[in-house]
Amino acid sequence: MKKIAFVGQLHYFSCTIPRKMEGYKIYEINVNYNPEDPSIYQECYELNAKENIDYWIWFRGEMVPEQTIQQLQGKHVWVSTEPIERQDIKNIFFGNTIKFMHNHRENFDYMTHYDYTHIPTLRQYGYEVNSWFPLPVDTDTYKPNQDVEKVWDGIFLGRGTTRRQMLLSKIKHEHKFLHVDHGLIGQEAVEAYQKARIGVNLQVNNFAQYPHRITNMMACGLPILSDTITCPNWIPEDFQKYFN
Repeated sequence: MKKIAFVGQLHYFSCTIPRKMEGYKIYEINVNYNPEDPSIYQECYELNAKENIDYWIWFRGEMVPEQTIQQLQGKHVWVSTEPIERQDIKNIFFGNTIKFMHNHRENFDYMTHYDYTHIPTLRQYGYEVNSWFPLPVDTDTYKPNQDVEKVWDGIFLGRGTTRRQMLLSKIKHEHKFLHVDHGLIGQEAVEAYQKARIGVNLQVNNFAQYPHRITNMMACGLPILSDTITCPNWIPEDFQKYFN
């Protein structure tokens, strides 16, 4: 029987992990990434000592130190879930993912990225991506609740960057609006979405992407007010024109 270990901040990614796969034994290891604390990988080392892990699936592989990868037997798969920030094709601003990718891509056997629109740019600049995948939404958790009273006109859950604060300032002044900068995840996030009338999506910078908060809010029954987003290629062609 093959053995697979899923490693990362599981409160973000638990809905992507299969609990049963025929012919495979599944392990889950929660790691809250902290580059100054190498002990966070201790459970990985202990599992490696006891079991012959065939595949290590790393959510946000850019955060994993090279020496950690090299100490763990088996194949290593990087699941990339962070945006690749692009100004234009000739002038690229490398965000968090790219900064680490340059140092660590060669340590992984396979890499998949969440937004297919980023892949041509990545490959053009020498960063090999094997495939892309759509970020899933756990509809058993993220779902509407008609019995909950709507107490917020709008909601945005995300880091309060300068750009976001500027765009939200007028909305907050004129409407009953909930903005939570950090720490509201899982069921608490769902309950907050269920109490809002409209979901808001704002990018960190003036750069189009398709973040998972959009599908999470839609799964909770919210209409979405957003700045420019990329068009997922699983959207039917008749609707793709609305993304331009």
